[in-house]
Amino acid sequence: MQTPVDARIADDNRLQRAVQRAMAPAQRPPLPGRALIGERLADHGTDSGREARTKMADELHQLVAQVEALRRNPTLNAAQIELAVADDVQARVDRLLAECEEQGQVIQTMERAVEQGIDAALSPPRPEWYGLATEYRAALLDMTDEQREAFIERLQGTRDMPLLRYAIGSVPPELSGVSFGVHRNMEGTLLALKDPTLLSRPADLKKRRAALAVAVDGIRRTAAELVDSEAAAVLRSLAEGNPT
Repeated sequence: MQTPVDARIADDNRLQRAVQRAMAPAQRPPLPGRALIGERLADHGTDSGREARTKMADELHQLVAQVEALRRNPTLNAAQIELAVADDVQARVDRLLAECEEQGQVIQTMERAVEQGIDAALSPPRPEWYGLATEYRAALLDMTDEQREAFIERLQGTRDMPLLRYAIGSVPPELSGVSFGVHRNMEGTLLALKDPTLLSRPADLKKRRAALAVAVDGIRRTAAELVDSEAAAVLRSLAEGNPT
């Protein structure tokens, strides 16, 4: 069991290590440049969230420059510099992470809108189509593959095609007996007729969410390189007259 004396020695050793780290800037790794920060925040993507991540990468790069300037400040000692850096990094990183959280909420709202749009696109324009579509699917299931292909081909361009398209595209292909390719084409046409962006937005939002997760990790990783949080906490405790 640790005695009070052991605890005091441990605190003193921790304080000594923190001061040593603050006084040894040569041991710090080089700070990341704009290109590396951009890679960490995934500002090279092609999704709709790239612009927001690029702005965050620019802001994080500005923070790096600010930290570099602080570390060259001749009017501050090593401990004062470490505390000033810790304050600046914490404030900026908190703001960037809050912005990432807001971006996540935007993505979630857009995902719900896409889901609602898809539901609307796959809904029948008239109530009677529910029953008629069921009859179409039952008839398709009774056909051979060749008969189904001929039937679908025969209805192309006719006034019955919209109903057939709904009957096939609004449910899994197993319920109509058509191939996955035919089902995908029918479903895609239903979505495009409702809103062409319904075909591209799901993939875009998936990429955007994944890139945002990369950006959050990149922000935290960069922050850890800019400041030794343990050393800063110990130095702050010492500055406030509470070295333990």
